[in-house]
Amino acid sequence: MNFCTYFDSYYLLKGLGLYLSLERATDDFHLYVMAFDKDCYQKLQSFGFKHMKVELLDDFETPELLAVKEERTKGEYCWTCGPSIIYHFLTKYNLGEISYLDSDLFFLNDPHLIQEEAGNSSVVITEQGISEMNAKRYGRYCVQYLTFRNDADGLGALTWWRDSCIEWCYHIMEPTRYADQKYLDEFLR
Repeated sequence: MNFCTYFDSYYLLKGLGLYLSLERATDDFHLYVMAFDKDCYQKLQSFGFKHMKVELLDDFETPELLAVKEERTKGEYCWTCGPSIIYHFLTKYNLGEISYLDSDLFFLNDPHLIQEEAGNSSVVITEQGISEMNAKRYGRYCVQYLTFRNDADGLGALTWWRDSCIEWCYHIMEPTRYADQKYLDEFLR
């Protein structure tokens, strides 16, 4: 299984917990990490983890991302980058599919169970399990565990989400948008 995530030095311990939980749950995985600062990148590289590939945000940022970086808060910019990072790893390494994981997730069981349940789906999203009122505000689905297959439907959804987040990704509640998350509600249409 291919996974990706991103974090900076502040979230390094959480990211390490994610990696070690995966390593404990299965030996059949690869985690692609986008390090958001050089210290995080260097520390992750120094561990020499067998199932981890680390890249540095500075080497990845596209002109489109850099054009909006100054107008977003640190958190908003992270959210903006998320779909671009997923797309980057999926296409750069020509993977059949990749699952994005929030860096503060922790696996207690083999993630292959989720993959088996998803079957041949081009896109997998997870519900938040919140009230209807909060789902209207923040979105029904959560950007915590997402899978995109490298096929027309998976790439189409991912590209649309990436472009939408570059255009608008703020910590502001609107009827059809909130950060990077409420866009996921559109995947079912």
